[in-house]
Amino acid sequence: MRRTILARLPVLAAVLVLAAACTRGVAVESEPGPAYTLEVQNSMPYPMIISYDDGTGAHLLGTVSANSQGRFVITRPARQAVTVIATNEARTQTVTRSVTLRLGTPATVTLSS
Repeated sequence: MRRTILARLPVLAAVLVLAAACTRGVAVESEPGPAYTLEVQNSMPYPMIISYDDGTGAHLLGTVSANSQGRFVITRPARQAVTVIATNEARTQTVTRSVTLRLGTPATVTLSS
């Protein structure tokens, strides 16, 4: 029994080496691509839910409290000219603004009624 196990060890080692040689490499990206900053100034008397559309559909960013401002980071948009959509929680007020994202400089959008 012991001889059988010892005789199979070289075969098992060869199979493991072959399996390791056949594995494919996986590409790992450490950077998510270009990152743009969007600053939203909300002068409305209620919080607004912020999203943007870069031509591929709406992407949720978050909420900006009433009479305050918020900053969001957008990575890898399909295009730099985006539409910012802001709506209140009840979905009774919606504000849309067009903005062009720029590297290194925050794009600013002001929400007002």
